[in-house]
Amino acid sequence: MIGSCPQKLLDADTRWVLRLVEFAERGAFPVAGGVMDQSPGFLAVMELVRSEKRSYGLDED
Repeated sequence: MIGSCPQKLLDADTRWVLRLVEFAERGAFPVAGGVMDQSPGFLAVMELVRSEKRSYGLDED
């Protein structure tokens, strides 16, 4: 059980990646050229975040 703000559990790198995912969901990928120019790691993180958001009913699709 989480007893405090979940943001306190995330390090700066994780918060940065989550912010990039939010931009990507709006079509603004961090590298010009879209999904084909994204690293496999970033795409995996994006899928993970979207999956977690869906599990909490937070998806916008």
